[in-house]
Amino acid sequence: MTPAREGGAEALRRRPSSGAPRRLTDEPLAGLPARRPQGPEAYGCRGALWTRGRLTAVIRVAFGLSSHPRHVGRLGTAMRWRPQQPARRARQRHEAALAEWRDETWPAITRGRPPQGQPAS
Repeated sequence: MTPAREGGAEALRRRPSSGAPRRLTDEPLAGLPARRPQGPEAYGCRGALWTRGRLTAVIRVAFGLSSHPRHVGRLGTAMRWRPQQPARRARQRHEAALAEWRDETWPAITRGRPPQGQPAS
């Protein structure tokens, strides 16, 4: 029999595909938050910030499963983990030189600029 004859019009309604079954089952997934306080350094990563890639590596080491970092990011969102983002500052940052540039050099540059809409002479 065809689906329409067995289930009627409801059987013919369009449904999103379910996709592949999850490889990370509920039991290992429940154990993942307990591993987070140890920090990524406990799993061989440099630095103390969690990223999707590092969480992917922990899942690979702890459970033997490979997963795409984007999917792991979705898992983290589902578990209400917020991504940790490092402050993007150079190690060689020199605050005094930056302050001098901001207070002296930048105003001199902007003073020499012609008003907007007028060509430079």
